[in-house]
Amino acid sequence: MTLPRVAFVGCGFVAQQCHLPSFASLDSCLITHIADPCIDLRQNISMKYGVQFQFNDHMSLLTHQPSGFDAVVVTLPRKLTYKVVSDCVDYGKWVLTEKPLSLNSNISNSLLTKVKSSNVSVMTGYMRQHDEGVNAFRKIICDLGTDSITSIKAHSHMGNSYASPFGDIKGSQFTQINYTEQKFPEWLPTDQYFGFEQFLNVFSHITHLVEYIFDSPLTLISAQVNQNGEGLILCNILDIPVCFELLRGQQHEWREGISILTKTEQISLDLPPAFLRNVPSTVTRKEGSSSTCISQYIPNWSWAFRNQAIAFLDFISSTPSTTDVERALRQVVFAEKLFQHFI
Repeated sequence: MTLPRVAFVGCGFVAQQCHLPSFASLDSCLITHIADPCIDLRQNISMKYGVQFQFNDHMSLLTHQPSGFDAVVVTLPRKLTYKVVSDCVDYGKWVLTEKPLSLNSNISNSLLTKVKSSNVSVMTGYMRQHDEGVNAFRKIICDLGTDSITSIKAHSHMGNSYASPFGDIKGSQFTQINYTEQKFPEWLPTDQYFGFEQFLNVFSHITHLVEYIFDSPLTLISAQVNQNGEGLILCNILDIPVCFELLRGQQHEWREGISILTKTEQISLDLPPAFLRNVPSTVTRKEGSSSTCISQYIPNWSWAFRNQAIAFLDFISSTPSTTDVERALRQVVFAEKLFQHFI
């Protein structure tokens, strides 16, 4: 059996800390191609992972060896992501791209239209949905049923999200390449670009996760937030009130989770820092009026990023679906509605 061949576009910090080691740890695929304008960086990465083919940019990769690989992992600055993903789909390549899908719902919609008419699809890197604790929590909620839920509270206090990683390779020899930067929404003031982009990079993880767990879109009710998107956001999902408490801050500890309240119990999901390897989420249930009636689910050691790599390989062997693209698009639309409060 021929193993799927995976190409990487972008070999920076996130690719090195998360995606490259995750895919390299699997026996079910081969990393065969790398594109990055930093010559010494990609040479060192190629030596480390035994990658055969190197390119300066994604179009050199796509046009030189269009049949040499099956899928592409795109890890680039957010302003550069959309055009690369769109070109990969044009060349019939399955794509895993870091979130957000784009910085503008109009171009996200155009990508969705393109995917619908192609034989491939796109997975966006909301890796929390591949966490074992998250899916145990989701099953509890599914078995419980939404009729008994009175409220949902979700919080994301950014803290030290990278869990002090080390070992990434730096480069210094750059090749000049052509690239296209995607545009922010036309109505968004320039002084809000940073906050809008950061909301999609950080806080859309928790909004996406709530939608994934309940398999339904959020409806924005009201918000009291600053230009970074920090503060309180009130929403509704399946007629259940939802409160998001969002904070970037300078605190050392990463704190993120979801708490479900019913008339008889509280069910909590506690999420670890995203880059903390082999530490999945935990689920705690406090039932009845006695605080001593507590149960906790602690999954086996696993890492959401590695689970995501496994899921992506399953994804590329399946019938193309737009579900993941649609969920990622909703996060862009949600961010636009939130920041329209400032205008």
